[in-house]
Amino acid sequence: MNSKALLKNFLALTAGTANQLLIQIFTVPIFLLRTDPGTYATWLVAYNIALFSTMLDFGQITASQNSFHLLATMHQKDVIRNRTSQISSFISISFVLYFFALVVFGIVFDLSYSIPLCGIFILLNFIQSYFGLVEATARAYGQTGLGIYISNLLRFSEFLGIIFGLIVFPNSLVMVAVCALTLKVLVLLMTSQLLGNKLQIIRFAIPRITTLKRTLREGLPFLTYKASEWLLVSGTAILLQSRTSPENFILFITSRTFFRLGWQIASLISSSYALEMSAAWGKNDLHGTRQLARRSLIATASCGMLGILVYIYQGNAIYNLWTHNQIQLGKYLLLLGTLYSFLISFSYAQKAIFHAINKNLRVSLISIGFAILVNLIIYVMNSPITINAIYLILVSAEFISIPIIYMISRKLFVSKS
Repeated sequence: MNSKALLKNFLALTAGTANQLLIQIFTVPIFLLRTDPGTYATWLVAYNIALFSTMLDFGQITASQNSFHLLATMHQKDVIRNRTSQISSFISISFVLYFFALVVFGIVFDLSYSIPLCGIFILLNFIQSYFGLVEATARAYGQTGLGIYISNLLRFSEFLGIIFGLIVFPNSLVMVAVCALTLKVLVLLMTSQLLGNKLQIIRFAIPRITTLKRTLREGLPFLTYKASEWLLVSGTAILLQSRTSPENFILFITSRTFFRLGWQIASLISSSYALEMSAAWGKNDLHGTRQLARRSLIATASCGMLGILVYIYQGNAIYNLWTHNQIQLGKYLLLLGTLYSFLISFSYAQKAIFHAINKNLRVSLISIGFAILVNLIIYVMNSPITINAIYLILVSAEFISIPIIYMISRKLFVSKS
């Protein structure tokens, strides 16, 4: 195991997670201060609808982040360059088609979401998704940290734009989003100018069917997993928005964000190990990959147990401080949320092992199966739906999926066939 590389990966991912935590910590309270619950709910609905666009690479970007490393070791730089350009063109077309689909559905069915707001969010997501390819090429050439830092710089610029917009245009959500887009595009152009020769930034080519068939086949499991994540995060939010009050809706969104903070911190460990697992697998080191997987699970479980103590003893105080005492967690919700945080942390560590070595189809199918089941249960529940009931469903789904994934992982490292 390369301890130095593991440490570098961990530091880069830590910086990224710190960036995400900073964004989440400040975004919620400033929205609560500068807008009313109805306005904030409108923002959240548009954001979650647009979040579907992050799947429009059909898993090709995530798969490339693993496969590009192997191609680089085989000195196939032309193949990497060709795939990067073609995937870029493919996702550009996909994002445009998705936006037009939203416009048509919004007009024909008179849906209540804001089309301009969704359009801006889609463009923001496109920029971020495209830089996933930059991360992939950076990993291929041994510059994993640089790719992660650039990607998080873009996210932070979007956040700064939102804060600026909320201060200057608190009565116009569209203008708030425009501010975020403007600042993110400026950072994109500056980055392209500074690092265009070092990393493959802004390259396009006419998609070729043969190449796309290969990358789409590799990306299918990642697409399936992304779809499950979208259903669990955004799908449940969209369903719940019309089944409860704006106040309860915001309670669900903010509390889920709060409890997923523990997962984000724990995922630093599993993601760091996953990067090294990917490299070991590419070298056909089955023993090293198995050893890294075992250590990842143990370390994640230990971090998760520490998180349980923090949530139980300080969770209410931290949440109240975060929301300026405008939203209250109940005792039962705190317990369910704490259990939810631990379970998704350990579950993610399990799945990260499969994702790292591109053998994740069965895991992804299990994930989307449970995600669909969760959404179906919420859909058939009688209104109004309680937040405690939603958490009980989420906890039950994760609790059942963990032993199932364990069973299929037992023969994971037998061979690379």
